Amino acid sequence: MSSLTLKKCKKIKELIQEFRDFKLVSPSSDPDKKTSVIYSYKGLVKNIFYFKDYIGAVFLKNKMDEINLDFNDIHSVYEVHTEITPIIDDLEEYIKKVEKRLKNNKDIEEPKLSNLKRLEIISDIAITLQQR
Repeated sequence: MSSLTLKKCKKIKELIQEFRDFKLVSPSSDPDKKTSVIYSYKGLVKNIFYFKDYIGAVFLKNKMDEINLDFNDIHSVYEVHTEITPIIDDLEEYIKKVEKRLKNNKDIEEPKLSNLKRLEIISDIAITLQQR
């Protein structure tokens, strides 16, 4: 089971939407504009890939690991974009499934005991074990 929460799913969906809305520039664009796009794109992709350790789908994680995020020119951005787009599609589908599962079973996300109550129980168990 993944350790995704509804909050993390929401953030990933927001990042996916940013990815879909991201506008690449032409290789003939102004150099400053290209530099801005390269680093903005790299940051966006890194933000999305940050969540890969929360994903339970090994295939999807492996595909993310295969992407080389060490690019410095607009041509490489286009190449990486082509490689990442199907991964983003799969990630979006995966997130929808996780969200559905989490919404159908809210106990996964909501603790039944407060932290203080948990601590009291642990203390009681420790005292009981020490007395034996």
